[in-house]
Amino acid sequence: MSVSSFTQADWLQTLSKSQPIAAEMLARSPEEQHRLGHFHTLREICQQPSMWIRTGELIQQSAPALSHLIEGISSLTFSGSGSSDYAGDGVRMVLQRELDVHTRAIPGSTLLTRGSAALAVGRPGLMVSLARDLVLRRNRPGNWRPPSRMIPR
Repeated sequence: MSVSSFTQADWLQTLSKSQPIAAEMLARSPEEQHRLGHFHTLREICQQPSMWIRTGELIQQSAPALSHLIEGISSLTFSGSGSSDYAGDGVRMVLQRELDVHTRAIPGSTLLTRGSAALAVGRPGLMVSLARDLVLRRNRPGNWRPPSRMIPR
C-alpha cells in the first residue's frame, strides 16, 4: 500500500500497533479522548503524510499559475513553526538547486524576534509561509476568503 493511499484510520491503526502509549490513548472512548485533550491531536498528526502528498500534487497542478511568483527572485525563504518549519527545511535545498537561488528556512519565532535581519540574502526575494491551519478573514457577511497576499513589491 502506498503512502498516498493510507487513510487517517490506517495511520491510527499502524500507530497503535507500533506505539503502546498511542494504542492506550486510542483505546479510550471518544468522550474520554476529548476530555483528556488528545482526540484531535492524534488524528491531525496521522493525516499529515497524505496531506503533504496532496499538497505537493496541488502545487504541481498550480505550477503554471504560480511560476510568475519566482520570476527574477534571488532568494526564497520558508517560514513556519514546528512541523511547518521542518517541511520548509526539507524542501529548501532541492529548490535552491532547481531554481538556482539562495534559500533559507526560518522558524516563525526567529522571524518574529529578528524581523528582516533573519531573511535570506538577496533581493528581490519571495517568502513562503507554511502553516497547518488556514486562518480565514471575513470579507463581508457570508463571504470568507483567505488573507490578502503580503508580498511587498
